[in-house]
Amino acid sequence: MSYDVKFRKRTIEYHKEGNSIVKTAKTFGISPTTLKTWLRQQRETGELERKYRTYKTAINAEELLLYLKANPVAYRKHI
Repeated sequence: MSYDVKFRKRTIEYHKEGNSIVKTAKTFGISPTTLKTWLRQQRETGELERKYRTYKTAINAEELLLYLKANPVAYRKHI
C-alpha cells in the first residue's frame, strides 16, 4: 500500500512531538517498520516521496545470442 506524502509528513510530525515509534504506528495504523523506513528515507534524502522501482523490460538480443553461444546447453530441455 502506498501512502501519500501528507500522511507520511503528519505521521513523522506526530512522532517528533515526542511519541514513540510504536505509539505513532498504532495511532496511524501502520507498522513500526514502515515508520522507521520513512524516518530513514527523510534523514538520508530529505524527501518522503514514494520510491518507484525500475525494471529492465527488454532482453538485449545480442547479449542473449552471446550467452547462448557460450552456454549451448542452457536452453536445452533436460529429460
